[in-house]
Amino acid sequence: MLSAKFNKNQTKINISMAVETPRPSASGKSELIATSGGVVRTDAIIDGRRVHIICNAFVYPNGSKPRTKRKNVGTDE
Repeated sequence: MLSAKFNKNQTKINISMAVETPRPSASGKSELIATSGGVVRTDAIIDGRRVHIICNAFVYPNGSKPRTKRKNVGTDE
């Protein structure tokens, strides 16, 4: 289950999810430890539009790292 709370100025979102026993992801490259289970509709309204959230938390098996390094968005790495 996911809960999301916005601060008074709606400049930050605090998301809370229950941590589960790790289970394999669909690809098998990682293990999910928390998931929203898809799109979650919140009660928050930003600029007249309802806010929706998708959230997953995962670990790599046995502390391994991903095989490829992705370029960070917005950097020159």
